[in-house]
Amino acid sequence: MIEELLIFEIEGRNYGLQVDCVREVLRSVALSPAPSTDDRVEGVMNLRGRSVVVIDIRHHFDLAPRRMMPTDFLIVIEVDSHLIAIRVDRAELKSTGGLSLEPTDPAVHSSKSVTGVVNLDAQVAYLLDPRKLLLPAILLSDVSGLTEGTK
Repeated sequence: MIEELLIFEIEGRNYGLQVDCVREVLRSVALSPAPSTDDRVEGVMNLRGRSVVVIDIRHHFDLAPRRMMPTDFLIVIEVDSHLIAIRVDRAELKSTGGLSLEPTDPAVHSSKSVTGVVNLDAQVAYLLDPRKLLLPAILLSDVSGLTEGTK
């Protein structure tokens, strides 16, 4: 049973993360350039003295990239002691009232990071596994030295 989810939207699609991996939700901020050739990395932000890589996950869902807008949100996610931020269009904490996770049809959503679907009122949200979603970014930050003090 799932009690609370962070629901976020990207290009009109709803996704969810269990709150135990979410550290913060912030409005968009100015980013410093990142020494990376990977177009998923949008930059690095300073989070209270800690450098956090910000990635665009639109490519993960076969969506066209777009530049950061002042109305965007950054979700800071912790996976295996690494902090990575993802940029999304909207984010909102939702109480699910103990809803259960339903399996997803691969024909509807083929992303390997989707673990199931949750029906919230009139919305459907695809629940994501943060490790599968962010593994490339974690590996990239380790190799490039983009983050400091995350181990």
